[in-house]
Amino acid sequence: MYLHSKEEVNPIDYTMITTDVYKITFRENITNNGKYFSYDEYSYITEIKDIEDIQAYIKKNYKNFLEIAKINDAEKQKENKINSLKTSLDNSDYKVIKTLENFSLGLTLPYDYSQLITKRQSLRDEINNIESNEKGNELTELAQAQARKINELCSVAQTTITNGIDFGKNGEHYRLTSTDQINLTSLYAMAQAGRPVPYHADGEVCRIYQPEEMIGLVQKSLGWITYHTTYFNLIKHQVMELETIEEVESVVYGMELKQEYQEILNMIIQSET
Repeated sequence: MYLHSKEEVNPIDYTMITTDVYKITFRENITNNGKYFSYDEYSYITEIKDIEDIQAYIKKNYKNFLEIAKINDAEKQKENKINSLKTSLDNSDYKVIKTLENFSLGLTLPYDYSQLITKRQSLRDEINNIESNEKGNELTELAQAQARKINELCSVAQTTITNGIDFGKNGEHYRLTSTDQINLTSLYAMAQAGRPVPYHADGEVCRIYQPEEMIGLVQKSLGWITYHTTYFNLIKHQVMELETIEEVESVVYGMELKQEYQEILNMIIQSET
C-alpha cells in the first residue's frame, strides 16, 4: 500500500498484539521530497514464540515475511476493490427499477437505459476479472467489450422500437410497447376483414379507425419494427467481427453498416415496401 508521512519512518517495525502474536510492518521505496516521506507499506501478523531477540528473528526471515505481507496486501486491496465495485452496482439498482417501472407504465424513461446497463455490465466484468485473475487477458477483455456493446445496442434498438412512430395527417404519435404490438396485430386482422376498429394515439381519446387507416398504421409500425430488428441483428454480427476493444467501443447505434450488411438491410427493407 502506497502511503505518505510527515515523519521519518523505519523500514521495519513490529508491535505485540497479544502474547506471542506480532504485527510486523515493512516499508519499501522510502523517499523524502522535503515535505513528506513516501513509501510502500506491507504488514504481516504472525505468531512468534520462544524468541528472545524479535528484531533479529524478523531480519533473519525478512524475505519470507515480506513476501507473505505483500501477498496479504494484494488480497486486501483485491477485496476492497471488489467491495467498492459491488457497492457501485448496488447503488444503480434504483435507476434500473425506476426505468423498468416507467417502461411498464409507458412513461418517459428517466435514465439512458443503454448506458445504464452497459455501465452495470462493465462493473460485473471487472469484478469477474478480479475474482478469476483474468484481467489483462486481451481475448477475454475483447469478448467482454463485445458483449457489453451488443447489450447496449440491443437496449437502444428495443427503446427505439418502443418509442414508436408518428402517423396520420396530424402526425399523432404511437408508442409500440409489447402490449401495443399485440393489440395492433389483433386489430390488423379485423381491419383486413373490412371492419372499423377502436384505437387511440398517445394521449388521445379512443376513436374509431377505418380499415384503411388501421392497416396503414400497422404496416408503418411493422416496417419500423422490422428495420430496427434487422439493423440490430446485422450490427451485432459486425461487432463480433471486430478485433480490438477500441473498434468495439467506437460503434454507435444508427451508424452505417459495412457494405455486405448494408446490402442485406436494404434488400429486406425493399422487400417490405
